[in-house]
Amino acid sequence: CALPISAQAFIAMHWGSEYVAGEGVNVLTTSVTCPQSRQPELKHTAVRLEAAELPWQLVAAAWLPADQAFVLRERLRGSFGRLGYASCVPFGREQSVQGTARLGVLFRGAAASPDLALLAELEAALQLAGGPVLRYADARAAQHRTMRLQADGTLQAFLLAGDVAAQGWVLDLLQQGQPAAAFGRALLAARAQPPQPLPPRSPQVCACHDVSEARILQVLAASAGGPDQRLQALQQQLRCGTQCGSCLPALRGLVQRQAALEPAVGTV
Repeated sequence: CALPISAQAFIAMHWGSEYVAGEGVNVLTTSVTCPQSRQPELKHTAVRLEAAELPWQLVAAAWLPADQAFVLRERLRGSFGRLGYASCVPFGREQSVQGTARLGVLFRGAAASPDLALLAELEAALQLAGGPVLRYADARAAQHRTMRLQADGTLQAFLLAGDVAAQGWVLDLLQQGQPAAAFGRALLAARAQPPQPLPPRSPQVCACHDVSEARILQVLAASAGGPDQRLQALQQQLRCGTQCGSCLPALRGLVQRQAALEPAVGTV
């Protein structure tokens, strides 16, 4: 006789109701616990997968002052019950921009039918409802796209609803702080690929403080002194290598690499 096909499905077990609609993985797994430690056996359970019929999707993200970001995340959690699927998570590291610590918020949702009232609420919450924003809206086709740019030409916030094919490169523009003003109205296009190639993302060297190789090389090019002095300059300006220390070998390697590119200084 034919045997049933077995496979594996994975779920992020630490995502509970704080970040995603519903009760998360705890309601899907067995209630068995260890008789000694009482540790739950959150390791395996039988599941049945069905396709989610949620054709209308939305994605929204914004940089906000850190204190406002936490308030906004709690506010957006109140929208979870209006969607078939919803999640709201922070992104980036708290970093100072012109003296103000900022943090990113990313909201995703999907539903069986459009919720135009929810779009209006999201726009207001993300400061996209008015002012200098780019907007495209087609209520009949349930398409909605809004962008707000900062004074330096980078994205501060966006909302995509209906066709969200552009979410990958638009989110990358916002998170990486890449110039976006030159894209103009092309930011509102429902396309999976950007209208022009984006600069490749620089590798992350310091995970604790989210410091890229490009930022490290920029500081090294403007620093002077021996290897120890240059490493110290990196730690003072970017804080890389000051927490867990796992990136210190990579930092020393970049210091040596930068020194090898500089012309030798002769003696008189």
